Amino acid sequence: MDETKLDAVATASMHPHPGNPNVPTSCPAMTVAMLYVPVQVWETPYDAETGLARGTIFPSLDKPFVGEGSWAR
Repeated sequence: MDETKLDAVATASMHPHPGNPNVPTSCPAMTVAMLYVPVQVWETPYDAETGLARGTIFPSLDKPFVGEGSWAR
């Protein structure tokens, strides 16, 4: 499908919305996503070899995957 047809398909699936013509008809007043990122305090990082093995250089972000659910059984 060429670019012109793709634009027409995208436009057909949208409807005019005050301030944003690209809001889909399925959720015109809905917030799609919200983000919260806490400030990370600087800490002494792992050395390069440990950081590579652990997947992070920051000890406070070192959260190993244990392969099971987080709830008690």
